[in-house]
Amino acid sequence: MPYCYFKRGTYESTCILLEFYTATITDSYKYLGHIINSCLTDDLDIQKQTRSLYARANMLKRRFSATSLHTKCTLFNAYCTPMYGCQLWNIAYRYNYDRLCVAYNDAFRLLLDVPRWTSASSLFVLHRVPTFAAVIRKFTYTLHDCIRNSSNSLLIAYVESDLFYHSKLFHKWRKLLYTHMD
Repeated sequence: MPYCYFKRGTYESTCILLEFYTATITDSYKYLGHIINSCLTDDLDIQKQTRSLYARANMLKRRFSATSLHTKCTLFNAYCTPMYGCQLWNIAYRYNYDRLCVAYNDAFRLLLDVPRWTSASSLFVLHRVPTFAAVIRKFTYTLHDCIRNSSNSLLIAYVESDLFYHSKLFHKWRKLLYTHMD
């Protein structure tokens, strides 16, 4: 089993042995499809999601260009809206997040075969497909709701404590769900 050791700043030539296994020192590590890095930000994961979104959009365009408009919208919802772990992203650089939003808009335009200068907002409304901000809010609300209504005793204790209401994650969710409109 691989182990990951992060140290801020410069790396020391330290050897870590765990049960006769030498742990490798690395800047980032992929765990359950999510990239964990030494800065504890999710920018690498967002960049991976951006590349993946373009790849999925091109695959849909190539394979399903002759299908009906309704089918294309359904395929877009199925293949391009799932963004694993987006509710928990800790964003250090806003431009990575903005590039993912642009990729989402471009993917929909590509699939519908409309020019890039066409308004993505009007396309989303016209075809009843959620915008990027709506997708992020939906996933965030779903996780927030699951945590608040969980029957797990640890989660109940956490949600009822002040730790939850003073956490950065709660403030981010509150801003995203109730005050922030993209």
